[in-house]
Amino acid sequence: MPAHCCAFGCKSRQTAGVNLKFFRIPKDEHLRGKWVSAIKREDWEPNDHSRICSKHFISGQPSREPTNPDYVPSIFCHRPIHEGVLQEKVQRHQRLVERKENKARNESAQALLTLSKKEPPVCLMGTSTQTPIVSNSDAEVQTDITLPVMTSLIITNQYLKSVCDANAVSIREQKQDQEKLQDICHEQEEELKSLKAQLKHQEEENKLLMEEINKKTLSFKNIQDDDRKTKFYTGFPNFNTLNAVFKETSPKVNRKRTKLPKEDELLLTLVKLRRNLAMTDLAYRFNISQSSVTNIFHAWLDALYSTLGGLVCWPETDVCQLPEVFQNEVFRRVKCVIDCTEIFIERPSNLKARAQTYSNYKRHNTIKILVGVSPTGCVTFLSTCWGGRVSDRQITCDSGFLDKLLPGDVVLADRGFNMTEDFALKGAQLIVPAYTKGKSQLPKEDVEKSRMMSRARIHIERVIGRLKDFEIIKGPLPINLVKRKTDSQITAGDKIVRVVAAIVNTNDAIL
Repeated sequence: MPAHCCAFGCKSRQTAGVNLKFFRIPKDEHLRGKWVSAIKREDWEPNDHSRICSKHFISGQPSREPTNPDYVPSIFCHRPIHEGVLQEKVQRHQRLVERKENKARNESAQALLTLSKKEPPVCLMGTSTQTPIVSNSDAEVQTDITLPVMTSLIITNQYLKSVCDANAVSIREQKQDQEKLQDICHEQEEELKSLKAQLKHQEEENKLLMEEINKKTLSFKNIQDDDRKTKFYTGFPNFNTLNAVFKETSPKVNRKRTKLPKEDELLLTLVKLRRNLAMTDLAYRFNISQSSVTNIFHAWLDALYSTLGGLVCWPETDVCQLPEVFQNEVFRRVKCVIDCTEIFIERPSNLKARAQTYSNYKRHNTIKILVGVSPTGCVTFLSTCWGGRVSDRQITCDSGFLDKLLPGDVVLADRGFNMTEDFALKGAQLIVPAYTKGKSQLPKEDVEKSRMMSRARIHIERVIGRLKDFEIIKGPLPINLVKRKTDSQITAGDKIVRVVAAIVNTNDAIL
């Protein structure tokens, strides 16, 4: 990734053709603090990728000498400096360097003079054949010997100085070249690190995108950690229940294997029951053909009917536990609360079927089902689907419900079930709300009894409401789900109602 300048207001970037250098922030804490202070960015801390460009240094690059004006960057847009001030800083530094060099040369010369006084060396100016004799009493001889020695020392010092200066220049140039190479290596290393980090970031981003795509795809795997999703799409209270049903039902599905996993085939079927999505919609969601959706739905509906149908069963008398609302003298022997519910269907093309399914109450073509609910709120009885024109009395008598009653059983129903005698023949009692029968008002006892009965019967309405939480029960059902197939005595509509009731029974009881 190309480097960019961290200075406030500077837009320099490391691009081809631009003659700029970028330098890292020093790691030395003292110098680093000075650089950060000079950059003056609020609430900012440099990292390994932070760079500052050569525009912010007078000479175009930082110096390692504390007295050099480029020891700390000094050119910023928030602190403009005139050209004359910059030149003055450079000249001041040069004068300081020259003073240091002069001081060093003077100290060297002084040291050499001191040495020459202590131990005069052999003359190098053609007097090597003479033997110097130094005596405190002979000043003239001393002067003659010292002058050639000093001259030789000065010449030697100048020569050594020129050699040292040349070596210093060479060393300085080599050091600069080395620093440039180190900077290039560091830049390449940082660029490599940046590319690696960018690659890692892209891989992580791709992974997250794949996870997001998978989350947006409706599948068995994507709901396994979310009971609310499981409840929304399938109606089962949690994923563990759904998974147990899958394990029990999967072996009963007899069809050729498709590209869709079996778990998702079950999910497709339950989503159809719960949300009643169009077959085309399901085909797009699960990325299969519409014909495959239809075949999968019917295959799994048959298997679910076989597996879950037994959850809708008539309870034994000795296992019935009455909730508080039924614990009184009137309702303590209540075995069941019954009511009929209707499901809209498409208008049949056959005139006879159209007449049989037309409901005067709903003003629509419907199918009617008798629903029996235990005092605890579990569905315990379901009739087969009848045409919406049939009466409540006929469906109750012909559905086999009366055959399940034992002498002494009590059943609660609505006013439409005017069949007290039919129940009495079985030794059972049917309790319906009292009505005036031409009287101005009901007796006090009947009013209290009707109030208690309304509190008890409200629960069957809640159960039927749970059934209709499954959008397919709201209808309208296609005619092909209502018609009986030649190879089956049970319509798809009957299977749908029983499977939905069984799923409702797997949830917490209403009471």
